[in-house]
Amino acid sequence: MTELKDFLSAKELAEVLGVTIDTVLEWRDKGLPFYRIGKRVWFEQHEIAEFIKAHLRVEGMKPKGGKNPFKPP
Repeated sequence: MTELKDFLSAKELAEVLGVTIDTVLEWRDKGLPFYRIGKRVWFEQHEIAEFIKAHLRVEGMKPKGGKNPFKPP
C-alpha cells in the first residue's frame, strides 16, 4: 500500500536531488509522473527512481588514449 511518506512535493524533490524546482518541472514536462491535488504537485518516490534510471547517462568515462575499445583498429 502506498503511504503519504512515499510522495514528495516539487520543492522537496528539488532539495533531495540538489536541483532547482524549474528542473523538476522540466522533468515533469518530459514525462516524470506526478499527481495533482488542487494546486499542489506530488511525485511518488519509486516513479522518480524509475524516471531517473530510464534517463540516466554515464558521463565522463573515456577510455585511455581517447580511443574507443569497441571499434576495430
